[in-house]
Amino acid sequence: MFLKNQWYAVAWDSDIGGKPVGRTICGEKIVFYRKRDRSLVALEDCCPHRLFPLSQGFVHEDRLVCGYHGLTFADSGQCVHMPSQDTINPNAHIRAYPVIERYR
Repeated sequence: MFLKNQWYAVAWDSDIGGKPVGRTICGEKIVFYRKRDRSLVALEDCCPHRLFPLSQGFVHEDRLVCGYHGLTFADSGQCVHMPSQDTINPNAHIRAYPVIERYR
């Protein structure tokens, strides 16, 4: 049993950079990365299209890109780009988690 609605230590600040880093916290897979302004982002580590781990993707212009089909997600979890499509399904989003850095 895990305590939800609590804060958990994930990594040292130097462990998370511009490349996605996957972690499992309370049984939930979460991907972390830093934007260019050094702010930290935490999103669900699962692309809604083919359930590919987003931690296997890459960051481009502060957005997380799925390494499988290229769906691109903003730090809010909303899909902002779908390759070969002019419109984006408004239901294409993933969960965003609150993050805070302390003591460094």
